[in-house]
Amino acid sequence: MKKISFFIVIFLSLFISCPKALEAPIQNTPSQNDKYKDYSYVIDKYDINVKVNENNSFDITETITAHFNTEKHGIIRKIPVHNKVKTKNKTYTNRAKITNLSVNDTYKVSKENDYYQIQMGDENKTLTGSKTYKIKYNYNIGKDPNKNFDEFYYNLIGNDWDTVIGNITATIEFPKKTDSKKVDVFVGLKNSQTKVTQDLTNSKNILLSYNNILNPGMAITVRLKLPEGYFQEAHDNIYLTDYIAFIGPLICLILAFIAWYKYGRDDKVVDTVEFYPPKGLNSLDVAFLYKGEADEKDIMTLLIYLASKGYLKIVEGKNKKQTKIVKLREYDGQNKIEKMFMDGLFKPEKSSEEPKTEVTLKDLQNKFYKTINKILRSFNSQKRKNKIIDKKLFPKRKYIIAFAIICIFTSAVLPLTLYTSLISSALFAIFLYMLIGFTLILIYTFFLKGGSIIAKLFILAFTIFILYYSAATMNYIAVLDNYSTLELIVGAVSLIIIFIIFKFMPKRTEYGIEMLGKIKGFKKFLKIAKKEELEQKVKENPNYFYDIMPYTYVLGVSKKWIKKFTDIKINDPEWYEGESYQYLDIERTISYANNSMTSHPIEFLSDNSSTSSSSDFSGSAGGGSGGGGGSSW
Repeated sequence: MKKISFFIVIFLSLFISCPKALEAPIQNTPSQNDKYKDYSYVIDKYDINVKVNENNSFDITETITAHFNTEKHGIIRKIPVHNKVKTKNKTYTNRAKITNLSVNDTYKVSKENDYYQIQMGDENKTLTGSKTYKIKYNYNIGKDPNKNFDEFYYNLIGNDWDTVIGNITATIEFPKKTDSKKVDVFVGLKNSQTKVTQDLTNSKNILLSYNNILNPGMAITVRLKLPEGYFQEAHDNIYLTDYIAFIGPLICLILAFIAWYKYGRDDKVVDTVEFYPPKGLNSLDVAFLYKGEADEKDIMTLLIYLASKGYLKIVEGKNKKQTKIVKLREYDGQNKIEKMFMDGLFKPEKSSEEPKTEVTLKDLQNKFYKTINKILRSFNSQKRKNKIIDKKLFPKRKYIIAFAIICIFTSAVLPLTLYTSLISSALFAIFLYMLIGFTLILIYTFFLKGGSIIAKLFILAFTIFILYYSAATMNYIAVLDNYSTLELIVGAVSLIIIFIIFKFMPKRTEYGIEMLGKIKGFKKFLKIAKKEELEQKVKENPNYFYDIMPYTYVLGVSKKWIKKFTDIKINDPEWYEGESYQYLDIERTISYANNSMTSHPIEFLSDNSSTSSSSDFSGSAGGGSGGGGGSSW
């Protein structure tokens, strides 16, 4: 018995300005209409045959009759390989895999900006008049993401054609009968909801005909809701590049760890019992020896250190801004960094004036940071680092850099080659990771190293804006799907860890190991010291609590240190003056001083922008998979 194929003929006679449905067909060939003579080329006839398979792939045959009004080599057909599909309740993305391509003319293929581009024609020949192109390919969009139903949602004609198209016909063949009651056909510009609805019962085939002129930028989209499980053999489109993007960064991370283990792992550090910091070292020195470098907060501990040495006095004001720092005597020590700090505190407004003898925290706000930056440049010198880091092993860092580059290539560049050229992918990946690095620097600088609340909020908002705007501008938001997002996360996390490993290479010198052991032993004592031990130390040195305080800040145990002395009687410090002294007064004052004295002036940026939104919809022209467009060349 022969199978009977059911055909539904839908005649579309729609205009964007005044849509009309199901009118009698009108033959309208653009090349025969003077209205379109200024176009360099037009499409007189466009026939699409779509055979839907049970794995949610489509065997597509496109027959395009183009008419060239001026000399051209041929046409370019652009087919999307990454679709952003819009439905009523959500927007999702899918990857399309194009295979079994055949063309009845000379052609070459390239990928650019999410499109698979088929350039037809000979670069050494031009033509005018009519020419018919036949393109065949399999278009696989993978597993249907909808949980309660499957659907056929396909752009027969995409929004990206740059010319008029006439006499459009399409045949859609389904593998089995559908239970759906209607098929929706959308015609118009991107997201247009102009549609024609025709009942479809127990049918396997749909025949469409659009006998009007389709203007540039307009699309024809078909959407048909199908029962869940209709596409039984569908699966996610996973490429070799996906496996490389997952495994590559992890391999680089493992190799970086091996390189660190061989060339960067410090010899065993022996923590010695220490009740005092290493002799002759101020709090900034200890911070450097402990971490390998000093930062702004470490420099600020010199304020307490120099006060405990009798050079300064802190006088609490009516409010924190009015807190004064008073010079008690000129600095007469041999440490050039301490002198630089003192000179910066009391620096006169003009070089012709005498140094100040007292300043308020308000006076230092947005000014003292210059002194801090100067100290950082001088103190964190490579010469100083070479004393604690084995400089002979510095060249081994090149391995870590190589692994980082490979990590970027496998996690970002390679996956993007599915959608665009290698050069574009590389440039985009570099830009993307520069943004990630910029964000991490901002987070570290303003959230981990301090700063005012206003500065933190501003930097956070500014960073989010820059990331989103840059990503949107470069169309990366549209490229992200579940796999590429996960690949990016794996790559970014691996890259961050690799850079952390880079930071800890190479290994410490013998001197660096010795000093680290003493400092770690001292820190351990500060954390576990018993009340009786501390009382004995205070008895030996009444200023023990205050002498040790700056070191507790650089070692991150200041709060524990202060808490241990809540039940131990100690004298008020001679270098701190306040109405009602408590230990926490110093803590709060120092915290405010950190924020004020390290603050930088911020120039706020303004941006005029507007947003628009629209209501939910069940479908639209150009809202499905496939379609794309084309041009001439």
